[in-house]
Amino acid sequence: MTVYWTMKNIYSFLFLALPLIFACKKTTIELRSVCVDQYLETQQLIKYDGQDIGCKFYVTLFELDGKQYFYSDNACADLLSIPEDCDRNPYCASIHAPELTFFFQNAVNKGIVGFKD
Repeated sequence: MTVYWTMKNIYSFLFLALPLIFACKKTTIELRSVCVDQYLETQQLIKYDGQDIGCKFYVTLFELDGKQYFYSDNACADLLSIPEDCDRNPYCASIHAPELTFFFQNAVNKGIVGFKD
């Protein structure tokens, strides 16, 4: 059984798929930007643009179940913190909660978004 992709089929597929891809990405970027900007402002963090942060405290953005969380960390310190959402609500009550293990196994790391000066 051979599947033949004619130019008409390829163009039809692209015509249907591309708008969906761009529509989804645009919404995600806008929501992320508002949430990240709000968190950086309330926490008085400097927006991360690839600069060397050395031993400064930084915040990484994670996404889990359609929600965004911020995790504070420091490369020079051995610490574990509890992720917070945009409104600073903690993901769980304790660093010993099983929910925290679930978070780190399933959340998607989106990268560093800000740091303390």
